[in-house]
Order: sequence, then structure tokens, then C-alpha cells
Amino acid sequence: MAAESLILPDRDSHVNAPTGSSDDATVIALEKLGTASPRQIAQATGMSVPTVQRHLLALIKEGTVTKHGSTRAVRYQLSTPT
Repeated sequence: MAAESLILPDRDSHVNAPTGSSDDATVIALEKLGTASPRQIAQATGMSVPTVQRHLLALIKEGTVTKHGSTRAVRYQLSTPT
């Protein structure tokens, strides 16, 4: 399977995610960024902000990601396993 390179802002590191797995790319970006806004995730993955927001909602529903704050101050991070 081909992999696309994701460039994270303000970092020299690159991560590889399988092509077509935007949820995986979102998770990888959050692993690297820690806590991030949808815009920061979009910049890290090359996806649009609305696409990132759709993926974040799905990841929240499955319990992979948690949301902190609201409106412009909203940040997302990976959930800690219980």
C-alpha cells in the first residue's frame, strides 16, 4: 500500500500514513502534536478543516479522541486508555 508523507508544522519530522486513511492521519497528527485545534491538524495532514472536523467527530464517537473547550478555543487530543 502506498504511503503519503505528512509534514507537521514547526517540526522537522514527517510521518507516513496509508493513503486513504484520513482517520489514521488525524490520529498520527494528534500523536505528534499532542493537543491541537482542527486547523492545526488540517495543516499537519493536508486535509481541509471541515474534513478534519468530520474525522474528529467520528473518532470522538469511537472513543479515540477527546474534545476540550468550545468554539474557537476547542482542542482535541487522543483519549487515554482506561
